[in-house]
Amino acid sequence: MSFVLRLTPAAAACVLLVACGGGSPTSPPLPSGGIAVDGPLSGMTVVCDGNGVSVITNGAGNFTFAAPGCASSMTGRGGVDIDTTLPFRGQLKAPAGSTVLSPLTSLLSEGMSQAQVLGMLGLPASIDLQNTDPSLKSGGVLVNPDLMKRMLVVEQLLQTAAEAVASLGGVTGNAELQLIYGEVAASAAVLLKGGGTLVSGSTVDLSLVTSLMKAATQRVAQAAGVAASVKTALAAINADTLAQVVAGPAKVQAEALLKSSSADLVSVAKLVQSDQSIANFVKANVTALGSPPSAATATLATTLTAQATANLSAGSGAPVTALALPVTFEETTAPVLTGFGGAEDSSIVTDPVAGTGKVAKVVKVAGSEVWAGTTVSTGANLSIATVPFATGATSMNLRVWSPDKGIPVRLKLENAADNTKTVETEAVTTVAGGWQTLTFNFANPAAGTAALNLATVYNKASVFFN
Repeated sequence: MSFVLRLTPAAAACVLLVACGGGSPTSPPLPSGGIAVDGPLSGMTVVCDGNGVSVITNGAGNFTFAAPGCASSMTGRGGVDIDTTLPFRGQLKAPAGSTVLSPLTSLLSEGMSQAQVLGMLGLPASIDLQNTDPSLKSGGVLVNPDLMKRMLVVEQLLQTAAEAVASLGGVTGNAELQLIYGEVAASAAVLLKGGGTLVSGSTVDLSLVTSLMKAATQRVAQAAGVAASVKTALAAINADTLAQVVAGPAKVQAEALLKSSSADLVSVAKLVQSDQSIANFVKANVTALGSPPSAATATLATTLTAQATANLSAGSGAPVTALALPVTFEETTAPVLTGFGGAEDSSIVTDPVAGTGKVAKVVKVAGSEVWAGTTVSTGANLSIATVPFATGATSMNLRVWSPDKGIPVRLKLENAADNTKTVETEAVTTVAGGWQTLTFNFANPAAGTAALNLATVYNKASVFFN
């Protein structure tokens, strides 16, 4: 037996009404505003991408769109961090429905899920990144300091990569740097979607930072709209080498943010965000960055990491560790020793005391000139990597073996392209027939010689014994 059910027009109409919910549809209200955060960003231009309407954040970093609000994603550029008082030179994005613009929502806009962002930063899965203000305080205290610190870590890594590649092309304009920053954020999102934990406790994963820096370099080199000068410079750079040199100091800075107390977070953030040493070092050593990774790369990385560490120590008032000459004598391609004035017998040998490890041996013959010495070089024009002097970081250590104590040792640094730019200072041996570490403080130059100028590139070194 079969049955046929036919709906009358009235019945059909009733079914349609039920399917529609039995009444008029109601849409949720559109976001009418929110807050832009690095610290809270005042004076940032926030654009509703769907209709091009723009608004300016107020003195607390808040912004408001006129009714009906913004139905699309948002982009923010410019502004000043009201915590650090530093200008924000990148750009922020946020997906539709967001009331927060931050470096973390930028990753969401570039395709990462909230679970992926929270997971790689070691944050609770319950946090709503699109609508949780990392900078929110109660009674003057951060409500979620872990979220704020990790957001600052991401911002610092993006800023470091953007400024490093921009420096190679001589880019200084805000619009150009914002474009590069956006490409760096996009490259980071693509990489981090693949997995990995960037932050674990107060530790940042060095291998992942290295990969981030390499990905940023490669993406910017191919991006439309990036200045031709940047693309030309990046074409001559080995992305692996640049990444390995920059990753170490970037990790140091990021971990300083993670390890800071909530009370000190703003001062540490200002210190690392205003530090231009990484970009300056990259620009000064552009020739060396064009070669594949080698022992020389490791030396550059060690030098720059030491500078970043020293800058943090100087800014915090902590004791500063003396810098090391950016030569180890263990390089795959041995440094060149150029003796002069009676110290021509200079060579790299196995340590005659320890029996292992390479050292530079300098023999000053009888009747030598007073100015007899040896220049140590690893690059063209008798150059070395730039010595990373900075405020509070003006000393260098050298391990020295001398047959007698009381021997004055002078260390002279100069600009390899301009021998009128020099600085030199002395230390005296206190051990006879043994190794000791001598500290050369260039803030106290030798009598009658030029003062240290932190704006000068010092990339040539000569040693004078007795």
